[in-house]
Amino acid sequence: MTDACVRVALPLPLATDYTYGVAEPLRDLVAVGMRVVVPVRERELIGIVTAIDAERPSMRLRDVLALPDTEPLLDPCHLELARWLAAYYGTPLGLALRAALPAGMWGASQVRLTLVDGAGAEGGLAQAIVQWLEELVAELRQHQLLDQLVTQFPAAAVGKNDFFVIRDRKRTGSG
Repeated sequence: MTDACVRVALPLPLATDYTYGVAEPLRDLVAVGMRVVVPVRERELIGIVTAIDAERPSMRLRDVLALPDTEPLLDPCHLELARWLAAYYGTPLGLALRAALPAGMWGASQVRLTLVDGAGAEGGLAQAIVQWLEELVAELRQHQLLDQLVTQFPAAAVGKNDFFVIRDRKRTGSG
């Protein structure tokens, strides 16, 4: 359970900001005005941090997933201007921010993972991701070896799962 929490304005028609927990690795990095990637239902959205150490609700919080930037996108003056715009036009803060900032700032989030030899993960989600990546790399290596075998011996029958793939010199399909 995380103790630190932040308020995040999302580019959605929501009357109030959402509150998210901040995991230990991100606590010292997050700041007001920064973009954050947060889970919303079955997807991930980019929002703007409007407050840190906000009042913790009694319900269980979901955590901030990532920080796309190393520095805040908005300083306090610009954030206050966005609040004024939202109040003046009667719109949620997240929609006022979306209108005020370039469209590219709200792009879809993308998580990139790199598997480093010798790096370990101690349980939980991190270990599950590392295991999945290792299996994916092993599967890709198998496909590469199969392609090399078929290239070397085009008319060979190569066993794959419960069926055999016979390729001719034209090499049709991926097998």
